[in-house]
Amino acid sequence: MLLFPQKDDVKSAQNEKAFYVLSSRKVINEELSQLLRLAGFNQVTSVLQDLDSNPNLAISEKDYGIVIDIGRQEYIDNIVPAILAMVPRGVWCCVVGDSDSIMLAQAFLRDGIQYFNLNSQRELFVQSAISSTNLKSMRWAVSISILGCKGGVGNSSIAYQTISNIVQAKAMPSLFVQGANGSRDLDLLTGKKMVQEIVAGQKI
Repeated sequence: MLLFPQKDDVKSAQNEKAFYVLSSRKVINEELSQLLRLAGFNQVTSVLQDLDSNPNLAISEKDYGIVIDIGRQEYIDNIVPAILAMVPRGVWCCVVGDSDSIMLAQAFLRDGIQYFNLNSQRELFVQSAISSTNLKSMRWAVSISILGCKGGVGNSSIAYQTISNIVQAKAMPSLFVQGANGSRDLDLLTGKKMVQEIVAGQKI
């Protein structure tokens, strides 16, 4: 049994899996993309947007990683939740920016996100991407409740459509739980026979 991946496996992942570069600054975007390609990543996708513009990225657990340029921003309260919502747990992720503040880097570390200064830590960024070392972070499930009146007002249908849209948009495992007074006709909505307590709606 192999406890550690072989070098060939790492190279194969770099060649086959997508790596995203998210930066609205064209020069920075091109430079980071070039660094990753020189490091052996063949599937580099450049996205000329910033995190504030709510980029429509369909990042899946099968992708390799993403680097996010935050420019001169130092207020992370809105940055961290956006990253955790967009990037699946198993995907390598880091943040780069212009600030060389140690306090900023430590603030990201508390949430399990690595931060690299663009001027002095580019080599460290590349080395970390190659080794795919991800810091462990605490993530909690998000609970969405949809409440409605009893009596066929379409609440179950709305709830199912909502969870279906979330799964398609975020590509992450989701659990749909229905109360005792919920519709018994979910098989008509899902197109699946409800014979078990847990039925797979669709594979991600």
